[in-house]
Amino acid sequence: VLVMGCINVACMLTARGIDRGAELSVRRALGASRVRIIRQLTIEHAILAFAGGVPGCALAVVLLRTAAGAISDADPGMATRIATGFDALPVAAGSMVLACMLFGTLPALRLSRRGVAGALAGVPPGDRIHVGGYGARDLIVFFETGSAVALILFAAMAVNFFTELRRVSPLFAADDLVGISVPAPAAAAARSRVAAVAGATRVAVTSSLPGSMALRSDAAYLETDGDRRVAVSRVAADASLFDTMRLPIVRGRSFDVDDTGASRVVVVSESAARALAPDADAIGLQVRIVDGTSVPATVIGISRDAMEYGSLSRAGLVLPEVYTPYEPPRSGRAFLLVRAHDARTVIDTLAMAARSAGQSRPSRAWMISDLLRPRERAAGVIAWRGVGLFALTALLIAASGIFGVVSQSVAQRTTELGVRVAVGASARRVLGMVLARETKLIAAAIACGTVTTIALTQAMFIEVAALSVARPSIVVQALALCGGMAGGAGALATWRILRLDPAAVLRRH
Repeated sequence: VLVMGCINVACMLTARGIDRGAELSVRRALGASRVRIIRQLTIEHAILAFAGGVPGCALAVVLLRTAAGAISDADPGMATRIATGFDALPVAAGSMVLACMLFGTLPALRLSRRGVAGALAGVPPGDRIHVGGYGARDLIVFFETGSAVALILFAAMAVNFFTELRRVSPLFAADDLVGISVPAPAAAAARSRVAAVAGATRVAVTSSLPGSMALRSDAAYLETDGDRRVAVSRVAADASLFDTMRLPIVRGRSFDVDDTGASRVVVVSESAARALAPDADAIGLQVRIVDGTSVPATVIGISRDAMEYGSLSRAGLVLPEVYTPYEPPRSGRAFLLVRAHDARTVIDTLAMAARSAGQSRPSRAWMISDLLRPRERAAGVIAWRGVGLFALTALLIAASGIFGVVSQSVAQRTTELGVRVAVGASARRVLGMVLARETKLIAAAIACGTVTTIALTQAMFIEVAALSVARPSIVVQALALCGGMAGGAGALATWRILRLDPAAVLRRH
């Protein structure tokens, strides 16, 4: 956004300097040196930079304070950093001042490369480089449009992703459920101590907390004899997990005491069952658990899904759960899930009871309902909406840049366009010719920005890209917004052609 703003300032100041070419040429003809003209332009544009920079800095401070107030409830830490962090402000102000000073003095440098007599006679500058009929100014349109499309598209995809995260909700009774982190080898002893705490009604040992979204890089796989292979999130748990979570078994049975310690049986979630046996009952299905090793097992039960993931699940971003009997590992961490009466009042007591010998501090404990509350996800949405605001600003800057560059191009081609109308071409046909040229440039920029953004997102944020592929409407809407803004700016800049009077143009030139 900063670079695009500086480019627009540079273009406007350069165009203004070109328009003042005759005035500066007269000053040179009357004896003013190039140094004197440069000094004059430097002072003018220093005043201009100050007049625009001071209100801009004040507006930036107001916007930062407003943004901090908007997210203070969701993320107080980020709000404090935003309200007090002005590190980028000197960089932005300095860049704009540099753009004003540098490009404001360019006309004097350009004038030195042309004779004063030629400038007064209206002789155009020397030959410019053109590729396929497009010049350096068209490169500005291409860059600004492509950059704005990239920002808008990525911000839209990110906001869409975080919005879907906010819609994730538990399908089990999360209230009065406490999660406690304990050393895995000591989990059984900690379970016994926690179960003895007054108010604790159910305790289970599990390898992960509910709602932990496993990445595909951490996936296990279930394979069937029919060569079906399903990526799953493997959760090791003891026999009391489903009762503790109040997660019902919809068909079959849960683990019992005899199953604990063996991986020959599994309970699958409804989503996993549908993936394993779309047209049949998964109960009794013989599968192989592939997770470093290949272990045969039998599906003995189907549980309700623990979480409702909505579009994230339909896009294949969330792995369905498969539960295996808990086997205590020799290292690592495990979790206790504790169902207690009025859990918030006893959570500290539960954490103290779970503390192993040698631990100086209580074990970490969380209310599961707090973990699943979309507080952090709300902060993510707010942050990416801020990015979206910057992207919209970039789009507006790009539209203004397109308008300025195309307007200048049309103004410099006024004689050519007037001659075309004078020899019989209709004004609408001439307008169509100019619009077709600019439309091809804008379409190429949009296509380049889209392809680049999707490729980078696929490489760096595969979950965001996958959800956007599953819900392409957000991409279509973002591209329609970019195309509409860019096309509208180009149309406004060329609309003057319809009012072109060839006689007046030819008399003037």
